[in-house]
Amino acid sequence: MASANNTANQPTATDSPRREVAAASHGWRAALTSPAVMSRIGVGFGALCLIKFILLFSVRKELFELHWRVSEDLPNLVNSLAFYFFALLVGVNLWKLGNRCMPAGPKVVRAANACVLFLGVLFIFFTFHVGEQNYLNAVMTEMLGWKDLRWYLINYSVFQMPFLAVWLFVYAFIYYGLCRKDREHFILRVTAVFAALYIVLFLRDFRLYRNALLIADSVGIACLVLNGGRLNPFWMALPLIGAGFLFVLFRPFQKGLHLTRMNPEFTVLLAGHVLLLTGLTLIAWRRGFLSAWWRILPFFVTIFLLVNVNFPGAPNYENALAMGFMSSRYFLGEFGVMLALWLLAGGYRKLRPHGTLWWLDVLNLMLITLALADLRLTQIMHVRLDWNVISLAAGETTKMMWRMSRPYLPSLALALAVVTVFYLLSLWLIKRVQKTDSEAAASASGRSFAYAFIACLLLGVWGIIYAPGDKAEGQTITRFVATSPFLKRAATPVMERAEFLQTVKDLGLADMVVPPPSTPSRAPRDLNVIVIFQESTYNKH
Repeated sequence: MASANNTANQPTATDSPRREVAAASHGWRAALTSPAVMSRIGVGFGALCLIKFILLFSVRKELFELHWRVSEDLPNLVNSLAFYFFALLVGVNLWKLGNRCMPAGPKVVRAANACVLFLGVLFIFFTFHVGEQNYLNAVMTEMLGWKDLRWYLINYSVFQMPFLAVWLFVYAFIYYGLCRKDREHFILRVTAVFAALYIVLFLRDFRLYRNALLIADSVGIACLVLNGGRLNPFWMALPLIGAGFLFVLFRPFQKGLHLTRMNPEFTVLLAGHVLLLTGLTLIAWRRGFLSAWWRILPFFVTIFLLVNVNFPGAPNYENALAMGFMSSRYFLGEFGVMLALWLLAGGYRKLRPHGTLWWLDVLNLMLITLALADLRLTQIMHVRLDWNVISLAAGETTKMMWRMSRPYLPSLALALAVVTVFYLLSLWLIKRVQKTDSEAAASASGRSFAYAFIACLLLGVWGIIYAPGDKAEGQTITRFVATSPFLKRAATPVMERAEFLQTVKDLGLADMVVPPPSTPSRAPRDLNVIVIFQESTYNKH
């Protein structure tokens, strides 16, 4: 018996690989989350983001001229997919709201459902419009009176699609049945199904607003990860901060972005939405479903900001909001570079747990220095630092290169010294403030950070795909790679000699080749040549 127990307690051959895999995964996690690695990656990423913020302010006039304008894009497959996915996300998020409120009892579910119904009624009201104006704008411009609205509402309720009275009757009938069967706690699921069906059947005009739908879909997807734990207000508000940041950026160039000079309809809608959602949040706090409400509130805020577009000036405001929500695209380059550096540092830490990380500090300082040089070049010449600029400078003589760079070397050296001091000071401060309960604090805000990460990543990707490109996009290293002659040569390889000579013969340019081809394919033709002389860069700057 003893020998049998000893045999059972001994590790088998099949258990050994599992333990090795578990130990390896634990080692990778410890290497990647090492405080020494995380602090350096955090400081480097923060410095690069700060430089990008300064760059955005430096080129904000160009950004305004590009992104305040609006253009009409014809609906395509992406619009339709985003629209139907938006309807699905509305239903799924409301369904999850019901699941979160159900354990608290029917009273809490009833209160949450009442808030959702009130928002739904208001949302439907603002989708109605007379021509190109919604009812609020029609009343504010005295096109309609408040008493006239009742006839339009009666018409939509009884005599015209969407026949709201029928929807209300069916919903009330189902609600009554659930109450009779003591199933009232399922009513939010019914509301979720009704909301999704109504959007699919009667709000197909939303397919025109591709950017708004993609933004709402991104936030709706991110809200699905908000299941448990406490929420960090900063991470929850990060996508909304991006939208407001672009408004602040464009404010000096457009009077309509000043608080006292905004479009009246936009001002009323914005202030009304803020007051309404604040009031409903207070009700959620008093009624005991605040935790569940917080997890769907970002989705509601995004929807109400982007879908009310039937008033004069709405396309510009909607486009500015959309570009603001997608402003995380400006930082995807920095994120990608630091992610690669983080994985590299984690691999090094895995192989050498006690090795020094001075090389990571050097790489960080090099990235920061290049970003500063890029920033200064953009401020002076309105051109980003890339391979083309380096090629232009390398084409000059050594004396000219020295004359071009000499005025900026002292300031660049001083900036590098200051950056090094601040970098080391930041690492020292982070090391001092680290506490033993950092893991608990990280888990407390983990869900909200995951929400912000998913939302900003999706919004940034959509921004890169659909937003007009501008000079603020991209990180210095990624721009070097994108403009390098190696990548260009791989994308457009050099034409073979035989193919080149055949093309010359076909175009009738045989006399321009030395030696000329024996028999041109077509007769030579007269060419008009324009020679353009441009001023040298070092003479101008």
